[in-house]
Amino acid sequence: MRLPITDDLSARVNTDRADCMSGKPVDDHTRVLAEASKVVLDHNKICREKQRILYDNNTKLITFSEEDYMNIKEIAIGVRKSKKFRDRWRGPFLITKKSLFVTTKFH
Repeated sequence: MRLPITDDLSARVNTDRADCMSGKPVDDHTRVLAEASKVVLDHNKICREKQRILYDNNTKLITFSEEDYMNIKEIAIGVRKSKKFRDRWRGPFLITKKSLFVTTKFH
């Protein structure tokens, strides 16, 4: 999908005629649109950062110890199986050993 933000306006502009409504050259209009596009991109970057901070603040690390019981959520189901009436959680399972899992966070 093409968005106005990612559109290359210079390919469609005929620079030898003036804008009929305001009398300004089309180059000025193109420059204003390019500046507006930069402002929108900067604003989107700021909004993404704020959303990331809000998400990180609301996440909680859950730790389990040995001899605790826990349920496991089943994410994948078999082919041609309905997930409407299935039980999404299996367990409880007894934790007998803790191991270290290293995860990488991608942005």
